[in-house]
Order: sequence, then C-alpha cells, then structure tokens
Amino acid sequence: MSLIITSNVSLNDRPDTSNVFKPYSYRNNLLNTLKIPANSQIALQSAKFNKTGLFELKADNTNVFQYFGETPAARETTLDSVCSHPSFGRIAPLTGATGEVLTRSPMDMAVDIEAGLTKSIYHPVFHHNSVDVALKRESAELFDGYDIQYTQKTLNSAVTINQDFRNLNIDGNTDFADDGAGEVTAGGSRYDIQFTKQPVSPCNGVCEFDIGEQVQGANKPFYVGLSRYCLQQPLGGLYAPPYFNPTRGASARVGRECFGDIMVYRTGTELRICQAVMNSAGVGDVDDLVLQDIVYYGFTGAAYPTAYDMQADADQFTKIRFTINNEKIDIHAYSGDSRTYVLLSSISQSSLAGVNKNSVPAPLHMGKWHLYPIMGTRGTRNLTLDNYQHLTHIAGNLIQNNRDYDWWCDLQQQGLEKWCHDIEIRPWNDMNHIPAGITGLKGGGTYLGYIPDGIPTNNGYMEGYVNKLITAPSILYGKFYTASANTTNTLGFVGMSVAPDPAQTPAVVQTISSVSIPKVVNNVSLFVRVNNLTQSSVNGKQGSSSSKIIAHLPRFDNGGNEVGGLYFEPSQRVYLDLNNPNELFLNEIDLDIVYDNEVLCTSLTGKTIVVLHIQEKPK
Repeated sequence: MSLIITSNVSLNDRPDTSNVFKPYSYRNNLLNTLKIPANSQIALQSAKFNKTGLFELKADNTNVFQYFGETPAARETTLDSVCSHPSFGRIAPLTGATGEVLTRSPMDMAVDIEAGLTKSIYHPVFHHNSVDVALKRESAELFDGYDIQYTQKTLNSAVTINQDFRNLNIDGNTDFADDGAGEVTAGGSRYDIQFTKQPVSPCNGVCEFDIGEQVQGANKPFYVGLSRYCLQQPLGGLYAPPYFNPTRGASARVGRECFGDIMVYRTGTELRICQAVMNSAGVGDVDDLVLQDIVYYGFTGAAYPTAYDMQADADQFTKIRFTINNEKIDIHAYSGDSRTYVLLSSISQSSLAGVNKNSVPAPLHMGKWHLYPIMGTRGTRNLTLDNYQHLTHIAGNLIQNNRDYDWWCDLQQQGLEKWCHDIEIRPWNDMNHIPAGITGLKGGGTYLGYIPDGIPTNNGYMEGYVNKLITAPSILYGKFYTASANTTNTLGFVGMSVAPDPAQTPAVVQTISSVSIPKVVNNVSLFVRVNNLTQSSVNGKQGSSSSKIIAHLPRFDNGGNEVGGLYFEPSQRVYLDLNNPNELFLNEIDLDIVYDNEVLCTSLTGKTIVVLHIQEKPK
C-alpha cells in the first residue's frame, strides 16, 4: 500500500500562470522511482483546493459602458460640457439567443472582459491589446475581483503611402490615377477621394498635402482635409452623416459635392477653411450638421487681414498641413517664398483680440477620433498626400469602417448615428451659441467656456482624459444612454453606477480595480483525473469508455462549503484497477481537476493538494 501526496509546486510567482504548476493541472516529478506492484488499484484519499466559483452570464449582467475623456464633473457636470460620450460594450461572448446563459471561471472571465472592453473602447490609443484585465487578490488564494488596466499607446510613425484610396465621387467618376506614392491626378473633370489606411494620429499627428499645381491662376478649385469614414447616403447621396445638410452653412463651399470634417479649399481666388459644425442660426433644420467657414483672418495676430489670395499667391503656398493634438487641430500652409510654415488657424489663437467663435477650429469630439485624409480637384490637375503620421501600434492594419475600432463606424452600421448627433449639437459645437454673459472668446485659450484638451508633452497622453467604467444607469453620463448597464455585481462595483477614478489620473497607464467581490455561483461538481496511469473509467456524458477520471468531488465539501478553501475526503474510497499484470515504475504524476465534460476547472486558485492511495487488488 502507498500514499502519494501531490500538489502544484509553490512558486514565487503566481502558480496559476505557470505552465505545468497550475492549481487545476500540474505534474509532480518523483525523486525516486515508485514501484507499483502488479494487479494494483488506485483511489482518491483526499483533495484540498481553493475554488472561486463560476460566473453565470446572460443579457442582464454583461452590459457595460466605457467613457474616455474629460469627466463631466470636471466641466459643468453634464455631458453637454465635454467632447466624449459613453460607448456600449458587452463583457461576454453572448450570441443573442433568448435565454442564453454562459458559465465562466474568474480567469476565463478576465479574458472575456478584456476582449469586450478592447472592442468597445474605440480611441486610437487603445487599439490592439491596450486593455489588460487581471485577477485581483488580497491573498494568494482568494479571488477579490479584477484589475482593469488601460495603457495609452502614443508613438507616431509615418504612413507608407500606397493605393488605399477610396472613391467618394457622387457622380460616379473614377477617372483618376495615383502613382502609388500619394500623388493623384484627375483624368477628367474632377475627383473626390479618401485615403483609408489608418487614422491620423491624435498625438501631434501630421497630415500634409502638396498643392503645388493649385496655386497659380484662376478657376482652379481644390480641397484637402480630414474626414471620418462615412457611408454613402441613399440615392447616390454624399458620403456624409445622415444629418449633414449641404444647403446650409458657409455661402461659398464645396459642401454640395463633398463632405469633410475640416477642409482647406479654394473658391475663386480665395483660400478658405471650413469645418463640420452646427449653427442654430437661420431657418429650417437648425440641428443639422453644416460646413461653415472658419474666418482665419482679420483679427489681431492673424496671418492675414483678409482671405489669402491664391491667384496673387504672395507667399507661394505649396503645402497644407493639419496637426492633431487630442481635441485640438492646427492648420499651417508652407510658404515656398519664406521656407516656413504659416499658421492659418488654431485654437491657440482664441485669446487674441477680435477673435470670435467661428475664427478658430472647434474641438475634435469622439465622432472625430478617426480622421482620414481627403482631397479633391475640379479640373485635370493633381494633388499629393505628402506626409501622414499614424500610431505605430496600428501600422499595417486596415481598420476603416470597422465597428470594433471606430465608434462612428459602429454607430453607422447599427443605424445609431443619432448618438453622435447628440454630441455635435452640444453648445461648444454650435457656432451660434454664446453662453449668457460671455462676449466672444475669453483669454487663456477658452472656447466660450471650453478649453480643448491637448497632450502635455510630445507623445505623452491625452490631457485630462480619464478612463471610466459605467456599470449601472448613471445620471452624470446620461441615464438614457446608459440605461442598459448592468454589471455592478459582475465587475465588483456593488452600489456604484460608475467605478471610482483610476489611481493614476490622468496618465499613460490607468487602472480601475473592483471594490467588491464579483458575484459568482458554484453549482457544478468536479472530478479528479490522473493522466499517466493505466486505470480506466467510463464518462457517459462524453460517451467515452477510456476516461482517466478516478474520483468525483461533489458540489459541497465535507464542511458544506462550495467556494473558498474546500476539503474533500470520501467516506468510502472507490478503487479502480490499474490493469497492470506486471509491476509499474512511476517517475511522475500528471493530474487534472476537471468538469464532467473533462474541461479543466480554471476557477481553482492558489494551492492544490491531492492525496492518492494505491493498493494491491484484494484476492
């Protein structure tokens, strides 16, 4: 007779993450070879382990909203005061089937949470594995919730310009050619295109166009700029949001033939800048999105007293540059005459005398997190996408129109563009809205009470932006928008609709930790399986007559517990024949704790001890 005491090896690091030392699957190597007599039997003597239980996941406990931006409380305690919006996510891979229930161990659940949050965080700095979810433990053995870590990736790289141009021409014209390196030439009367490889980096990312052939002479209209990825509207309409109105806005613009979120264009002899904003002045649909000119001239400190004359072209402009800095955007023109970049428009000019609301670019909001270069000409001329920076961690990945990355594209595919419309009608985006008691713009970069956020240092982090988890309907973040949130128990924020601020706020890395133990259940039995011995059992559920299971561990242990530290000792040992007509020589024990379907029970944590008893078969 022999007792074999087995356990997962105690390591300095977490044993549940070590390959062959997991508490639910481990291997013990014996220092001395164990000789097992012929015609022996094996049984379970006892088992001791820590069980954290399982999550039961369904539609009523898997919905969460994420928020990344300035908190409303930091502004005026309403969403109207900020540029971000809650985004819906699901922390379990439910198919949507009625009554569907999934069971997950805490460790498996961490993987699901991570996937669900990554899919619905949307900001470019979080694309591709920037969310990490780990089990939170106050001790080595007890599950206390989750640590959810967000890491902003903010390094830039230049895009290799290729032929990833998308035709936006509403007349169906495809008569244009590109040289594979950014230069596009019209073969007929016009072209309208968008480069769709990766969005321009929000971390001081530069997008630059060469307009060299457009600067001389009259009647040479063109535009260059940035735009979100829009689907075409019905009946051959514009590639634009459904609430865009091309008949309102600036009097001279390209908006009847194309849409862009911000564009530099030429009309007649003038260089103009326009942006997609609201203007509640006038008649008709005042909540429509319009293209309105930015009056970048005529105020103290402006580069020009009037709109720049491109026919005279005193400064010999050859390039237009857009630079995105979080919510801020700067527009420069390169002067071939002075060999310098001339600032045309920037929110930094908002404190200058004579500036009003339509003198500077509006803050970039959540619907504009993914902006792609656009350009077009009228006439057989060429434009070149000359320099274009994206975030390095999304290099080589086509993400345009991907609802897993882009909030705007997700809304489009669901027919929920109204959520973005609710952002665009906020007061700071309405060129006709002047808060009571405010005349023009105020000093220090204030945008009528709103100071757009930038980046503290080059390639730093989103200034003022905080990661928030909304697990129950929240008044602060819009009770209507967050009505379906239902994960307070699942994620460990009982009694809280919004998780506490991360400890590192703001910072490149922000971590949100559970404040209560997530609600788990444990209504399943477990089984002990010895993989490297010669016993055989029948698993009827699996239809297998060659299972290696040796013992059943019921739902409740000897003390009546079903989670936590559990101890099992059968009142009567059940022996299985090893079917060994000859002696066996044992050098290792390979043992698993499994469910009835023989899938590993990953809800075990910490230390596992299993004692086996081997005896010669009674005669």
